[in-house]
Amino acid sequence: MAKLIAGDGLSIIRITVKDNGTPVDLTGAAIVMNYRIGGGSLLTTGGWTINSPATAGVTQFQFANGTLTAGQLVGELQITMAGKIGKTSKIYIDIEAAV
Repeated sequence: MAKLIAGDGLSIIRITVKDNGTPVDLTGAAIVMNYRIGGGSLLTTGGWTINSPATAGVTQFQFANGTLTAGQLVGELQITMAGKIGKTSKIYIDIEAAV
């Protein structure tokens, strides 16, 4: 399980999207993540970057300063390709309080 720091604007999530163990070709994909922190309100992030080569299935997102609060983030990616929408398995990330 990944760990991030609350309030940190340099926190990056990097995920390899796979289908049955094989990287998904993300060419032309649009990606958002729907998530909650500590059971709170549903939030959505856009602005995911697809790393090169897109065929490797790697995408990442950098949180803005002050966006993260302490608790457990539970979310899933929503990937739109060729007009079809797919969702990933749940993502769990611990967000630790800043010291």
